[in-house]
Amino acid sequence: FPLEEGDTKITDLLEVSQTFNLVLSDEGADKGWGKKFFCEIDVFILTGGMLDFKAIPLKANTDKKVNLKSNKFGVAQNIKSENGQRVFEVKMYFAGMEGAISLTAGKGGNKVCMVTDKGEKVLEATETQTYDEKLIKKKSPLDYLKTLKQIITGAGNVQQ
Repeated sequence: FPLEEGDTKITDLLEVSQTFNLVLSDEGADKGWGKKFFCEIDVFILTGGMLDFKAIPLKANTDKKVNLKSNKFGVAQNIKSENGQRVFEVKMYFAGMEGAISLTAGKGGNKVCMVTDKGEKVLEATETQTYDEKLIKKKSPLDYLKTLKQIITGAGNVQQ
């Protein structure tokens, strides 16, 4: 039966059954800053911090929804390779409203715009940063086990 209560601990349910199926609802997929990106050029969208970022490739003439950890994102086209690791030169942008992001190529360089029902607003890069894959903090198997333990024991629940 579907479990509707979000604060129920798995240990409370062990009296009912020893077998559980975990199905994540689609509602959870839209949490965070979901933005739809449309691009005319091949780029990477970077999300997260400098030590835990994700580089999401976007092919030219495609659109893709990307869940951002915040309202800040990066666009990288200049990618170097050093010892099998990528180094991204990233222009950072702030998308302060709901809408889609459009990336177009022009004579003066790439143009990044926020597209809403009110029209299109050009976003200016707030800064340029270098993101280096060799600096990403790797999660050890122990980190995953700690997270799983918190889920099972309910230690990660926050009471309101």
